[in-house]
Amino acid sequence: MVKITNDPIISVHKLTKKYNGFTAVDSISFTVKKGEIFAF
Repeated sequence: MVKITNDPIISVHKLTKKYNGFTAVDSISFTVKKGEIFAF
């Protein structure tokens, strides 16, 4: 038996990415649930 939940399969909290001093992403948080399509 397969239990289907609404729990996220991807969870990101306060992601920051810098390149040579340039902040490309600053403290982004998101979740992706099973069956969702997400692009970043």
